[in-house]
Amino acid sequence: MKHPKCSTWNIRRILSLFLPFEDDPPPPPPPPPGPGERPDWCPEKFFDADTGPRTEIGFKAFTELENKLRAGKDTLKAELDAERAAGVPEKYELAIPEDVKIPDDIEMTLNAEDPLVDWFFGFAKEQGLTQDQVNLAIGEYVKIELAAMPNMTDEIGKLGDYGQDRLLKVQNWLGKTLDEAEMKSIAPILTSADSIAAVEKLMKASGPGSFSGDPPGDALTLEELRSMQNDKKYWQEKDPAFIKKVTDGYARLYKGQQATT
Repeated sequence: MKHPKCSTWNIRRILSLFLPFEDDPPPPPPPPPGPGERPDWCPEKFFDADTGPRTEIGFKAFTELENKLRAGKDTLKAELDAERAAGVPEKYELAIPEDVKIPDDIEMTLNAEDPLVDWFFGFAKEQGLTQDQVNLAIGEYVKIELAAMPNMTDEIGKLGDYGQDRLLKVQNWLGKTLDEAEMKSIAPILTSADSIAAVEKLMKASGPGSFSGDPPGDALTLEELRSMQNDKKYWQEKDPAFIKKVTDGYARLYKGQQATT
């Protein structure tokens, strides 16, 4: 049986059915539509068998559609702006949110006279923020401020075994020396061992009755000792260390009175 002669040209011709070659000519373009035939790119509603594609009608329809989309976008934006404005209060409230817990040993207030508050409320109104969103921002601010504050337990510990009593003595002295407004202005300063020690120096320089930082029995008055006896630590919890402070305080107090008689 004879096999047909398989030349290179024949192999190339067969393979060209599946694989294009670089020197192969590009495929011929599709034949143009004949008279009265609609091109593929032209929708039927924009084609006339006698005159061909009706481009002016197509452009007009496109322009109308564009205007409708633009008008719809403007209407939607107006609706969203109106909905957002409805949630903006006439005046924002400045208060620490209830879900933000302030430690018992920290007194924190928000100053409504702070220029930063006026700026923030103005910015919030421009952005269409609700009271809940403003509260969220205030809560985050308070949390940041609390995190930046010194740990009072650690600071009192730096003052020694009688650190809490030294702080109490400083606060009492300031309360007797300053008026209410002055006390509020200086209270935020008493947040570190160094600031408490600095006030103790002022107390010492002010004359007799100042607190030197020695054990509290040397400085506690009769009124203060009686107040300590009313404390739960003394009569209910019966804290040994607390009871010892009261006992030592009375001993030193009456010892001092006997020395002066």
